[in-house]
Amino acid sequence: MLKEVGALLLREAIGGAPLLAGRPGHRETARFLVGMPEGYTGEMEGDSGLRRILLAVVLAALVLGLAAILRMRGQEKPAALRTVVLSMRDYTFNGSNPTLSFRVGERVRFVVRNEEATPIRHNFSIPGLNVPCDGELGPGEIKHVTVTLSRPGTFEYLCCTHRGMGGKLVVTRL
Repeated sequence: MLKEVGALLLREAIGGAPLLAGRPGHRETARFLVGMPEGYTGEMEGDSGLRRILLAVVLAALVLGLAAILRMRGQEKPAALRTVVLSMRDYTFNGSNPTLSFRVGERVRFVVRNEEATPIRHNFSIPGLNVPCDGELGPGEIKHVTVTLSRPGTFEYLCCTHRGMGGKLVVTRL
């Protein structure tokens, strides 16, 4: 392997045929750069076959390891998307502000609808899951929020405009 590195630095093909001639001092500079100011020794050339085999084994192991990792990544299926419809009406979600149960790792799409018959505006937030109150919904408007539940716990969902209008999400481990 050292011979190949030296050959590249010397601009020589493997086997000793010069590719670029007429550069005095180039060989000495290259040998110095690869840490061999004395040049190559016969002992180093004798080890090159063993080094090549060792390098080939290490490279093969790296390639196989990378292939295995990529294959495992490709087999991971994304969690199915679960849809939960939340109807906002009479200052409640779904009439009773229910507690909703989920598992860690679930992907959930909340479809939040303002179904008020009067011009009451609502909004939707899950503070513990970084879903902010970022706009009100007028009657008939719908908002879609998708989250992946990555940790267990109990999280509040709410309407930021109306105190007491909200429920709980309970996320448990598998």
